[in-house]
Amino acid sequence: MTLRETLDNMLREAQRTKLPARRNLARGLRVAIRLDGKLIDVQLARGDIYPSLSEWKTVLQQWPVPVSVVKPPKALLKGNEYYLKGQVRAQEKLV
Repeated sequence: MTLRETLDNMLREAQRTKLPARRNLARGLRVAIRLDGKLIDVQLARGDIYPSLSEWKTVLQQWPVPVSVVKPPKALLKGNEYYLKGQVRAQEKLV
């Protein structure tokens, strides 16, 4: 399954359940998303080192719909978990 397909499944799950959707990806990277109306909280996490900005950019580039960054990623450390947290907005489709 591609990253784009994984993210699309996560969005559908978050819409259906109204809960955050989480997935484990390659090299220990974990992605979580939470929907807040048209805003989407995006969280990348690892247990040993901060996720990189290039990983953040890759996730956004593979998003199933165009998004724009509302809050740029912020590095956070909670316990033994390293996070990059930010927020994006799904762009309206032009008809």
